[in-house]
Amino acid sequence: MSELIKTKGALDKVTFSIAHEALARKEATLAESAKVVAVSDATSLELASKVAADLAAESNFIERSRKSVKEPLLALGRQIDDLASRHSSEVLVEIKRIKSLICSYQEEEARKIREEQHRLAEEVRKEAEAAKAKLAAAQTAKDQERVRSEAQANIAKIVDSAPTMQQSKGVTTREVTDYEITDIHALFRERPDLCHPPTPRHNAIIQLLDSGIVIPGIRKFRTMKATTRATRP
Repeated sequence: MSELIKTKGALDKVTFSIAHEALARKEATLAESAKVVAVSDATSLELASKVAADLAAESNFIERSRKSVKEPLLALGRQIDDLASRHSSEVLVEIKRIKSLICSYQEEEARKIREEQHRLAEEVRKEAEAAKAKLAAAQTAKDQERVRSEAQANIAKIVDSAPTMQQSKGVTTREVTDYEITDIHALFRERPDLCHPPTPRHNAIIQLLDSGIVIPGIRKFRTMKATTRATRP
């Protein structure tokens, strides 16, 4: 049944059906229920009340029986979940460790890219200023056009040289907002709506930080998040 978990017995051969006694009990209860067509006096009220109680008892019996039959199957499900969880625990630890290594590398790469982008932005600014000075000194419209073309080509070359984040085949990373609680008292005092024992409302805090709102007691920062894509079944 599974390539991972071995089973004994043909679980896929199990079938379920309603017991004859239960069918007869339900039919008898419904037959009595069919006799109630109107409640118009004390006698019909008593009959309807008795039938309603019998129907409720039948419904409770069905529910108790369902739970009784299903509980062993739920126990089997819990056994399977526990077995798979224990088997995968080391794999999940390694996934977390490898992701951490990748994110640390990508965070450093992102820092280098930001520095390079700032440097290139300064080059673009200098190129634009130089072009402005050359345009002012140009004697003819033809010279001005040549200056503009050269400046545009130089700026395009600078922009094209901007580095980008390299992504690997099995893991993709992206920068996301994260935060650190530096003063829980300030957070609770200023934004009690964000405090939900035992932990603050994480998603709500992230949304506010992403929108540019400053939250007292919280330090915002950017970090890398890695997403793993399985490369085999």
